[in-house]
Amino acid sequence: MKGNSKPHEDLIDEINHGCSQDAFASLIAGIANRIEATRLNPVKVSDLVSILREDTTKLYKAVMRKG
Repeated sequence: MKGNSKPHEDLIDEINHGCSQDAFASLIAGIANRIEATRLNPVKVSDLVSILREDTTKLYKAVMRKG
C-alpha cells in the first residue's frame, strides 16, 4: 500500500494538533493557507488539488476523531 505524501501528512498533523472544537476550522484554515501559498500558479494549484484528493477518508477521520 502506497503511503501518503508529506504535504498530505502535514495537513493531517495540523488537524490533529488542535483541540476537538478546532478540527474543522484547522482543516479549512490549512486549505486556505495552501491556496494562498500557490499564488494561483497552475502547477501548485494542481498539486494542492492532488493533495486534497489523495486520501479523503484519512482527512475525514482526522476531523471526526477530533470532533
